[in-house]
Amino acid sequence: MIQQISGQRFADYMDEEVLRSLGMKTATFKKVGDEFPPSYAKIYDDGYEQDVLPLGDAPADSLRASVLDMSRLMMMVLANGRASGTTILKPNTLAEMLRPQCRTGLDADVRTGLGWFREGAMVTLNGYDGQLYGSAGATMTNNYTALLVLPREELGIVVLCNSSEINMTMPDIVREAARAALRAKTGKAWSTLRAETFPKAVNMSSAALQRYCGTYATDYFSLVRISERGGKLTASLGKLSLGLTPRTDGSLTVNTPRILGLFPVSIGAFRHLSFRVITVNGRRMLVQYRDGQGTPAGVQVVPVGISAAWKARAGTYSVNNTTSDAIKKMTMTLTIENGFLVARASGRASLPLSIALNPVSNTEAVIMGIGRFKGENIRVETQRGEEVLCYSGFVFKKK
Repeated sequence: MIQQISGQRFADYMDEEVLRSLGMKTATFKKVGDEFPPSYAKIYDDGYEQDVLPLGDAPADSLRASVLDMSRLMMMVLANGRASGTTILKPNTLAEMLRPQCRTGLDADVRTGLGWFREGAMVTLNGYDGQLYGSAGATMTNNYTALLVLPREELGIVVLCNSSEINMTMPDIVREAARAALRAKTGKAWSTLRAETFPKAVNMSSAALQRYCGTYATDYFSLVRISERGGKLTASLGKLSLGLTPRTDGSLTVNTPRILGLFPVSIGAFRHLSFRVITVNGRRMLVQYRDGQGTPAGVQVVPVGISAAWKARAGTYSVNNTTSDAIKKMTMTLTIENGFLVARASGRASLPLSIALNPVSNTEAVIMGIGRFKGENIRVETQRGEEVLCYSGFVFKKK
């Protein structure tokens, strides 16, 4: 829409009319190729430096910026849309962006404005009674970002991370930063994070445990399968399996794994979370809870018929239309698992991407689930006499 109205490319318009006006001197939406500029942070996966995945110039997930740049953005929000004496956003426009846009059971306790969280676990700070505005983002390159704005105290917190290991602990880092900032400004001591106190565990029959079982398409991509065996529940995510404990309130918590049955292994942020399976508008949803706030984690999906044409496409694929060495190393495997047509991406230790596909025809499949990336298409084309799979600008050729 911006390109159509302004006559400029989206990235050019944003640079000239928005980012520079805000004083975000190094921020840009412009495409980055196979090599990041020297000023960019390196990215890490499982402790090792990674090749750069080229980022596009789409509006979502393509802004590159520094902590100082993002601080300028939050200053504009705290100044009711003004920056350096210039009105960037009209006050009523900014207010509309921050206003929760809709209320639906599919969102659990999350209430979102236009690009901002207003209610839910993303903007929860125990003991704080003021308004909070939050925003978070991530790319497929192990970069994670979070903003938290506290208008009453005129505080803004920005956290930028460049490692895959940080993903599950980002909310904790943001909360600790907020507590430290509040204490520095108000002089009030804020409690530190502690593990949640959960209701008592309860033993349930195998029949009763079936209410939790199923395959769930979760954010961002991965499938989670909850199954019961011998009166015990297990959640499987690729090669990772975690035991689950039912609680008296109907929730589930993740068990602490033990090496040789003796030595506990850290489960990181999972120690703060509980999960419920609820039904909303006829859909079974997996909801995660933190600090009493529920966030949609996934929706149950069921197997559909798979045609002979799609079964014949099972195998390993590589990207055929890239010059990026990093993308060339990545592969996609198309398999049939537990009755689902599943696409799995590999090439990075922390990227166990797995998506369930609904083949709506012999040449088109739709990503199953609700939410980000869900409902997008993978289509089959014939190029130079060979069949290929096309998704989001990438062409996958069978090896």
